[in-house]
Amino acid sequence: MKARHICAVAGVAIAVGTVVFMQSLVATNDRQAPAVAKRLSAPWAAWQVEGLRMRGRGRRAPEAERKPAARCAVSPDLTLPVVQMQIDYRPGGRVLQGPPMIGVVAPELNSSYYVMILDSLRKALREQKMQMLLMLTDFTEEQEEKCIKELLRVGVCGVICFAEHEEVTESFRRLVTNNKTVPFLLVSMVEKTDLCDSLCMDADSYVHLALEHLIKLGHRRIGYVGETLTENKRQAFEQYLRDRGLPVNEEYIVVTDSRFEKSGKEGMNRILACKELPTAIYAAYDEIARGVIYAAKRAGYAVPQDFSVVSASDIYSAKYMDPPLTTVTNFVGDMGELACDLMMARLARPNKPVENISLNPRLVVRESTATLQ
Repeated sequence: MKARHICAVAGVAIAVGTVVFMQSLVATNDRQAPAVAKRLSAPWAAWQVEGLRMRGRGRRAPEAERKPAARCAVSPDLTLPVVQMQIDYRPGGRVLQGPPMIGVVAPELNSSYYVMILDSLRKALREQKMQMLLMLTDFTEEQEEKCIKELLRVGVCGVICFAEHEEVTESFRRLVTNNKTVPFLLVSMVEKTDLCDSLCMDADSYVHLALEHLIKLGHRRIGYVGETLTENKRQAFEQYLRDRGLPVNEEYIVVTDSRFEKSGKEGMNRILACKELPTAIYAAYDEIARGVIYAAKRAGYAVPQDFSVVSASDIYSAKYMDPPLTTVTNFVGDMGELACDLMMARLARPNKPVENISLNPRLVVRESTATLQ
């Protein structure tokens, strides 16, 4: 598809909903900022990003509506919404102008999981007449700290931080402690914190639900396919099998450097090389499960007749896989709305007690698992 989108901040504006991605500004210091403004042909720039429908079904803005901005080509799988804002360069800092803005920090936009959460959050914020300013961390604590500092510097009225920490990092604790006027919301694996409001996603409970389902179906030889960023799930997987008195076969446990479907394909191919095969596979998340099923079918096996496959996330495409995927849902579509509600409540009542909410996952049984014959 030949599509051109107007992109923000002299680089790439990749977003889902009313999002401006300011990655290039993070690396722009005060000395560089005037040069950035000059390249954009103005001391300030209003960017308009057009679209928002998956698979490239967006439309372009009429010529009269378009604003001067840097242009780039983006994947047809991601199209973008309309957003208008101004960044006014001033010595010592940049100040946001326009609609109220909530700063959002997330690990990535590569996975359907985070795309769905952020789209849900964007819609909820839009109903509150607010917009979101998104920055990405690439799963690193150092980049997370830089992103939060930049959001505070430009003057957002709240920060929602999506992370995969199991404990509050020292840098996050320091930033929250030193910025009492800006409310924070942490969405992570942290069960409870007195620092700020939080939403907890317990990775262990997702694994336990999935394995309990397989065990009830009669499976005892169970494999695991994950990647380096899902190490907490591998640990929970092994511990749960030990607690249930089931064997932990190292040959059936594969952790890849690759991600998504490629991880599933590579991992399953390694498991298929074993002399005795498992009867079921737990995939760390849904895209990996898709790769597992693909590899099994390519090798002449059937799912679930030869292998039951279960996963976690319940992304939008899970129910349309072949076969439809049994997975553990953490209500991804609602998580952004809940995060918005918590932030709005905090903005309305800054001094109310800290609220910690744990999300209880639920198993969604479809056609990729079956009773062991």
